[in-house]
Amino acid sequence: MLVTIGIGDEAFEQALQAASRVEDSPLLEMSGLVDAAQGFVERAWEKVQFAVSVAFRQGPNVALDLAARTVAEVEAIIAEAREVGDFVRQAVNDRIREFLRQIVDRCLEVLRPSVDVAGVQLTLSKVSIQQTVAISGSLGISITQAVSMAASGEMSVGAEYVTPGD
Repeated sequence: MLVTIGIGDEAFEQALQAASRVEDSPLLEMSGLVDAAQGFVERAWEKVQFAVSVAFRQGPNVALDLAARTVAEVEAIIAEAREVGDFVRQAVNDRIREFLRQIVDRCLEVLRPSVDVAGVQLTLSKVSIQQTVAISGSLGISITQAVSMAASGEMSVGAEYVTPGD
């Protein structure tokens, strides 16, 4: 059975909040550049949050242009960050990964562990995710994926149920 699971407002907001709480790289702390990088990380992350929020609310029609504009804005912030630019890039990528992971997890939580069909209880035995999630070292690809997933507002999941003992 293929199930399309909508990403609800609460799940979306929880995923953004979880991503915002991602700790920065320990390398950044060891380098003594935390203060220098933190402002850039927050500015860049705000751009990504804004983009995925707009995409979530307005849908696929805005996703491509919004993603391209956001990539350019974040890349400009990274260029401005100079010596801490690589740390900023990594921190934003880490937050995007967490956002995508949280969205997938929240969608999977919706699946019922069992269903009753004509008086027979079937239990969940197999799940397959049909949504492509490309997690890349490329910030542009990561931002585009996050904006696209938010814009679709849903994820397709294959759920296989069997009778106990099968």
